[in-house]
Amino acid sequence: AFITQMANGSLPQEVFQTYLGQDNLYLREYARVFDSLASSARDDEEFMWLTSSALSYLQEHGSTHSRRNITDADFENLAMPVTKRYTSLQLDAAAKGDRLMTFASVLPCQKLYDFVFSTLQEQGVAEDNPYKEFIQQYAADEVKESTRKLSAYLDKEAALVDSVDPAGSHHNEERKQEALRVYREAMDLEAAFFQQGFNKPPPPVESKAPEAAAEPTHEQTVEAVVDEDDDGGSVDVSVWIVAGLVGAAAVVGRL
Repeated sequence: AFITQMANGSLPQEVFQTYLGQDNLYLREYARVFDSLASSARDDEEFMWLTSSALSYLQEHGSTHSRRNITDADFENLAMPVTKRYTSLQLDAAAKGDRLMTFASVLPCQKLYDFVFSTLQEQGVAEDNPYKEFIQQYAADEVKESTRKLSAYLDKEAALVDSVDPAGSHHNEERKQEALRVYREAMDLEAAFFQQGFNKPPPPVESKAPEAAAEPTHEQTVEAVVDEDDDGGSVDVSVWIVAGLVGAAAVVGRL
């Protein structure tokens, strides 16, 4: 519903503002995950790109929707359930120093934005659509280039699994399968993140943390991303990532 309404310009402003508020909270943690990846970068080019990306995410929505120095307490009090689950998935992978799982957890954000907003742009956006500028921002060539880079980094990590332990075929396959599971979970959460905008965010608090925010309803939660490889064979994450976005068409149809 979120993307459909954004595409035709009918998305309520309060829903969009809720989404932006949550996105600022999300991007605060997303930037820290990129910083963690940068600290273990395999070369200078990767280090510079990841570091630059981390900084840019902190001002993703410009001065009007600046994150204004969000604190840990702000995140704990204001983040909604999907925001917390999504960032926890990414931060947990980063804390373990597992580059394969961390890249698998951060790529879906980039992939789905690229896919969704490029599709909307190709379909045409009305001149009077209040979200036209936002759609164009994420349909830009720079977004596609970022998608290409992140995909390449994940592909490289997947390829390294076999080179590090060429004899451990069973263990290596389990690692790739786990990366695929993490990717799917992150893709599902990325899709649900948009729908979360229809929920009422928790109010700001000063003296104590608010009660846990309500879980999204069934209608507001996007179904899990389906596996498009039904032949029962093993999945090579490297080939899978290069081949394209698993489940994108299925996801965008529900937004």
